[in-house]
Amino acid sequence: MNALAVVMDPLYGFVLESTVGACVVVCAVLALQWLFANRLTPRTRYLLWSVLLLRLLLPWAPANPFSAANLISVASTQISANFAAIRPVQNSPAPPAAVPQAQPRDWNAALRLVWLAGCALWGIHVVVTCRRLPRSLGGFREITDARALAAFTACQAETRVTWPPVALTEAEIAYPLVIGLMRPRLVLPKRAVESLSDNELRHIFLHELAHLKRADLIVGMVCSVLQALHWFNPLVWYGFQRMRQDREYACDALALSHMAEEEARNYGRTLIKLVQGGSIPVRLVGAAGIAENKSELERRIRMITQHARSGYRLTATGLVLLVICAAVFLTGATAQQKAVSTSTPPAQFPYLIEIETYQESWSTFRPGDSIQILEVRGTSPKFEVGQRYEVKGRYKLASEKRAMLSLYSTNGEVGPGTNGLVEAGEGEFTRRCGVLKAGRLHVSYYPYPGGEGFGDTYFHKKGVPEPSYEELAKTNGIGLNPWQRARKLFLKYFWPF
Repeated sequence: MNALAVVMDPLYGFVLESTVGACVVVCAVLALQWLFANRLTPRTRYLLWSVLLLRLLLPWAPANPFSAANLISVASTQISANFAAIRPVQNSPAPPAAVPQAQPRDWNAALRLVWLAGCALWGIHVVVTCRRLPRSLGGFREITDARALAAFTACQAETRVTWPPVALTEAEIAYPLVIGLMRPRLVLPKRAVESLSDNELRHIFLHELAHLKRADLIVGMVCSVLQALHWFNPLVWYGFQRMRQDREYACDALALSHMAEEEARNYGRTLIKLVQGGSIPVRLVGAAGIAENKSELERRIRMITQHARSGYRLTATGLVLLVICAAVFLTGATAQQKAVSTSTPPAQFPYLIEIETYQESWSTFRPGDSIQILEVRGTSPKFEVGQRYEVKGRYKLASEKRAMLSLYSTNGEVGPGTNGLVEAGEGEFTRRCGVLKAGRLHVSYYPYPGGEGFGDTYFHKKGVPEPSYEELAKTNGIGLNPWQRARKLFLKYFWPF
C-alpha cells in the first residue's frame, strides 16, 4: 500500500462512520428545536449545534449504554461492509495465459478517489476565496471619522473585545461584516458612516463584535473544513446552514444584552434599514455579517421582540437538553458489532457439510493471524450456485487493530451478508452468503476500511476436488467474446430444450 493510502484510508473510514452519526444528530437537533421552540433561547439553539461539530471531529468517545451509537452501530458497520464488499473479490494470481481473465475493478478505490477529488475541489474554493477576498471587496480603506471611531471604541470596551486589535474599515459591500482570523477587520459599506446615526452605528458594532467575542470566524472555518470532508452528505450541509442562521440569532441576543429594554425595537429598525434597498449579500468563507439572509429577517425581528435582553442566558431547559445530547450523541457503543446480520435464519441451513481446508500459495497469513473454520452448513449438502451457506469459525488478529473478516469466492460471486468488522484479539465469527457464480470459497482478512487482503482460509467439500481456474473461467463465461457470451446466456435462460 502506498504512502497516500496509508494516510487517507483511516480518514476515509472515519468520515464514513461519523457521517452516519451526523445525520442522526442533525435530525435530533431539528426535532428538539421544534419541540421546545418557545423555551429555548437563541444562545441555546446555537449551542445545540456544537454537538454536531464535536460528533464530526471526535475520533473516539467513551462507551455508554444509552448512547445512540448502540442503535446506529449496525447501520454504520453495514455501510463499511458494503464499501468493503465492492472491492475486487478475486485475490488470486493470474490464471494460465491460455485463459483470458477479466480484470476486476476496484470500485472502493474509485470511490475514495471521487471523495478525495471532492474534498480537494472544495478546499481549493475555500483557499481561493479567502485570498481573493480583499480584491472582491474593492480593497479596504481605513475609517478616520471621529464619531465612528469613538462609538467603535466605546463598544469595544463594553464588549471587552480588545485583543487582537480590530481595524475599522469600509469597502464596496452591501452589508457590514467582520473578516480575518489573525487580523480581524470590521468592514462597513462605503459611505455608511455618513448615512447612519450614532445609535445605528452602535447596533452594528455590537453585533459584529459579538461575532469576534464568540469566535464565530474560527468555528466557521472549522465548518468549512468539515463540509469539505462531508461534501457528499446533504444533511451535514443543511445542518451547517441552520447553524449559521442560529449564529446570527445568538449574536443579536448578545448585542441586545448590552442595550436597555427600549432599544430592542430600534435595533430591529436598524436591521430593516440595512436590508432595505440593498442587494442580496454573497456569503463569504471566513466572514460573518449582520444581514447574510434577507429571508430570515422576519424571524430575527420576532426573536428580538420575544427575548429582548434575556435571549443570551442559558435556561435550565437548555442546560438539560445539552447534557442529554452530549450523553447520547457524543458517546460510543458499549460493544462492537461483530457481524452483519442476514435475512436467512440459522434454522434454514439444514445440511451439515463436511469440509477440508487449505491455503493457496499466495494466501499466507501475517505473523500472529489465523482463521479456523469449524462448521459449514447450507441449504444444499454440496456447494453449488443458487444455494446459501453459513460458515462458523474462530479468528486471531494481531497485525491490525481492526479488519474486515469476509467470506468471498475466488473467480466467483457471492451475495450480501459476507462481511463483518472484527477487533484485534481472538474470537468467534459467523458469516453467511449466497453463491451467485461458481468459485472457490474462502474466509479472508481485509484492511479496514479497504485494501488488499492479507490471509485466506479456503475450503471445499471433503472428497470433492476443487475445479481448476480454467474450468471456473469457462463455467462463468470469462474469456468469451460478446457473441459467445450472448449465446451462453440465451441457452441458459431462454432455450427450453
